[in-house]
Amino acid sequence: MKSKELKQLFSRQRKLMKAALVINEKLSEIQQEINSLMLRQINSSAPKTSSDKDLMTEKEVCNWIGKSKATLYRMRTYHNFPHSKIPGQKAIIYSRKDIEAYIKANQANRNL
Repeated sequence: MKSKELKQLFSRQRKLMKAALVINEKLSEIQQEINSLMLRQINSSAPKTSSDKDLMTEKEVCNWIGKSKATLYRMRTYHNFPHSKIPGQKAIIYSRKDIEAYIKANQANRNL
């Protein structure tokens, strides 16, 4: 090979290496952005404490009102305890606001 050809090859190699570095930096930036978005998604979908969320599971309601699952079932079945069923699923959810209103209404009725 002639020296001119070698110079051209080295020049192309340097350009390719620079391009590879730029691509590497861009990939690193993209990976950081993906990590940031994933962290935000995890934080936004992480379970909140029962005091700062409105929808609750059966277990959370039992712990909150100090009743067993069987008692909660009876309250739901015979005493119109507020609950909602998730369409297409067996799961039952409870609204903290609805439960608080139910408790207040029942306390008011008992005081009459």
